[in-house]
Amino acid sequence: MSAKAQLTNEDGVWVIRVPKPNGSVQEFRCASEPQAKKLLAVFLAQNADAPPRRT
Repeated sequence: MSAKAQLTNEDGVWVIRVPKPNGSVQEFRCASEPQAKKLLAVFLAQNADAPPRRT
């Protein structure tokens, strides 16, 4: 993925748009801003050039 995920607030719903390698965009909707920011952090971490985290 070359483009980064984006977070917007639309009519009281937090929307995350994640560009996919094939050019399409996948949307995720969250009820609260903290929830959306946590999910966005996951997508941004996937884009980072860091090695995968071990759990």
